[in-house]
Amino acid sequence: MNKGPKKVQKLVMKRIHLPSQLQIRSSLTPHDVSVLILIYYHCFTELVIPPKVFVKVISPSIPSLEINPILKKSLPNYASHKPLIPTLGPLIDYLLRLDERKIALKVISFLQSMESLDVFTQLLKVLNENCLVKTYRSQSSIGGASNRRITKTSFIGIYLVRCLTKYQIGDFKDKEALWESFSQYLSDFKQTSTWFSIETEVKEIEFDFMPKGNPRSEDREMISLFRQLSNDIYSSNASTLMIDNTYFQSILNWQIYDIAQKNGTVDPAVMDITKKLSSSDMTQFPALHIIRYLLAVQANCYQDALDALHNYFDYMLTQNEESCFHISLLCLATFHMCFHDCPAAIKAFEEATKIARENKDSATLNLIMIWVVDFIEIYPEYAKHFQVTVDQIVRYLKSCSDNENSLVFENAYRFESLLLMMDNSSSISYLESVMKYIVIALQRLQSGSNIAPAFKYSATLWNYLGFTSVSKVYQVASMSNLSSMDYDIRRAFDALEAANYDEVSSSLMKLKSPRLNNEQFKMLKLLEIKFYIAMKDYKTSMRKVNERLNESNECVSDARWKFQFQIQKCIIFLSSSLAMRSIPLLKDMINDSELSKNCFHTAQALLLLCQVLLSIGKAGECKKLLSSNLPTLLQFPQLEDKVVELFNVLTI
Repeated sequence: MNKGPKKVQKLVMKRIHLPSQLQIRSSLTPHDVSVLILIYYHCFTELVIPPKVFVKVISPSIPSLEINPILKKSLPNYASHKPLIPTLGPLIDYLLRLDERKIALKVISFLQSMESLDVFTQLLKVLNENCLVKTYRSQSSIGGASNRRITKTSFIGIYLVRCLTKYQIGDFKDKEALWESFSQYLSDFKQTSTWFSIETEVKEIEFDFMPKGNPRSEDREMISLFRQLSNDIYSSNASTLMIDNTYFQSILNWQIYDIAQKNGTVDPAVMDITKKLSSSDMTQFPALHIIRYLLAVQANCYQDALDALHNYFDYMLTQNEESCFHISLLCLATFHMCFHDCPAAIKAFEEATKIARENKDSATLNLIMIWVVDFIEIYPEYAKHFQVTVDQIVRYLKSCSDNENSLVFENAYRFESLLLMMDNSSSISYLESVMKYIVIALQRLQSGSNIAPAFKYSATLWNYLGFTSVSKVYQVASMSNLSSMDYDIRRAFDALEAANYDEVSSSLMKLKSPRLNNEQFKMLKLLEIKFYIAMKDYKTSMRKVNERLNESNECVSDARWKFQFQIQKCIIFLSSSLAMRSIPLLKDMINDSELSKNCFHTAQALLLLCQVLLSIGKAGECKKLLSSNLPTLLQFPQLEDKVVELFNVLTI
């Protein structure tokens, strides 16, 4: 018996190199073994394992169904915590970060003491027989009084039942693959700095649930040697990883969510996993094409994005569903929209609409209509290229059946409020629409909806109405960051205030960018006009402002921007000693603002009128107008300095 181990010991010197591989399986994985050990300690010991640990290790917080941010239009507000990569290192590091060192050491000691798959078999058996119950009422009929019970319908119970089922229906190859992967799982961890920092604290343990026996010393020696042989074999290989297919899909979904919602990047660990995927595994996870598409769009790589999208189409069209073709067209339309290819986007939108109607797919048709109005909001100059108007689309969405997704009505009221603002309608009307929009958005929070877009829209609305303090509250609540372009534009306006004209001039070069949306384009045009006024080039500034006003009359009329450019026109008249010519325009502006009940616009127009009266030598009328409208003017902090300045001039 002693010669056998010596012969085997010589074989240890010949390291066997196995090719690295990634196994995507529906059977049990080493990560499941670690989770089941946590459940065992939870049930049979006094060790207190926080519930958030089970939530973290069992479910990565994102559902395993495939996510497509293009089709969802509004992604639910998933938990922002990154799911664990299902290897031992991230799990132990997570427990140590929670200051649960005792739990981490217990898990490692248990794993280190497992000498065969029989230990795992007995572990499942004891959990099934002594912990799992149908209801808490039946807990007194099984096990000892000190055991914690788990009902089959609880969060942990559902997971445990799933593990038992997987193990019972698994064949010999599945069990063999589990043990091989487990050995590699443990061996990989022993190469990490975490292992070296706690190695001395890891103790060998005996399992109370194992059948009692007293193996001979020679048998123990043989078992120890074969265990060492197994460790040596696996430690000499590149990492292999065994991942449950639903868990892997959840990891991919989290990556999609992180990229789509937060402009994040792919986790290097996830990237390493995807590189090991075989061609057959690639076909099972079309989410990989979506990730590549989103990253390519983020990096402005047109061809890479298009290739990834076509690969996704190839998968979609193999599903043999009627909706697949027009869904693919919708994806293509949004792709062209991202790259500001408006004619191509319009063509794809209309083709998708046509086929969705032919297939009577109302759910996708509603989604297409929402995207169309989004497109028109960004590119209003293309509104006339569609066969339907925005008004018709909004009426259609509002008249949808109550059974439709509430996202339809949420967007309908948002678009309605936008149209009312653009048409210079009563502020009461569009505030009502915005309130309905926010109420529906808040109701959708119960299903995991993301409220941030609603708060961001509200911040823009209150800023438009002049209530900047309210706007800031919504802006903070939305937790949204400015895009790099928006940030550059805001910085350029600050530079103009500081008379840093070189920086403003370089910022105006962005007007040539094809990637500007309508809001950014108008902001830069406003900056350009203010820049020429500051440079006292009144002729050019007047030409520019007239171009914008004529454009507003000829294309889609937007009262919000029309008022801004009218203010600049009045300022040009004032600055060029032609103040009298601005009075008719100011009267129209005051009438329009009173019609819309927009007090901020009224206050701005009245303040300009006071400046005009002072400029043409009518100081008495100016003072009278200013005094009678002080309550209106002083409710807006951004106008206070100009009001004080006027009073100082009038009292000299």
